[in-house]
Amino acid sequence: MLTSRLASVSPLRRGSQLTGQNKRPDIQVRDCRSVEAVVQVAAATIGEAESVALLKLALAKAGIPSSALDAARLGVRTTGPLLDADPVALDVEALQARLRERPILVVPGFVGRHEDGRLSLLGRGGSDLTALFLAARLGGKCRLLKDVPGLYEWDPAGDGPPPRRYASISFADALELDG
Repeated sequence: MLTSRLASVSPLRRGSQLTGQNKRPDIQVRDCRSVEAVVQVAAATIGEAESVALLKLALAKAGIPSSALDAARLGVRTTGPLLDADPVALDVEALQARLRERPILVVPGFVGRHEDGRLSLLGRGGSDLTALFLAARLGGKCRLLKDVPGLYEWDPAGDGPPPRRYASISFADALELDG
């Protein structure tokens, strides 16, 4: 019996082994605070869609049949600010039906559909939050594969001094790191 798997992905870093050398300008959403939120969301979703496509292609090359959904069809519903939204609902039956069709499903992390119909971002840690939210709603387990060796007080790829790495942290304290 094949167990269903759902992979929630986030954009790969520049020069990663899967993507090779990234030729696009290194522009981050956080660098564009003066641009309206809808444009920031659109820019951020490009990397998510690219990561879904790349993983889907890698699985196909390895002979592993899979399906992919874009952010709009995934069905994560959100509330709150467009750039720091909270996931609140999911069409579980529709997602389970997709998993029955093809038990490996690749989906974007970090992006949801706001209650007003616009795409929204889940904020810092949004890809992990998407994976955890989907696992909880589907009644499954979640394993996070990370490109950093732990939890830090801020993004280690950002500017400034190196952040402190936590050996352990309570869930409540981890939520406070999100600001």
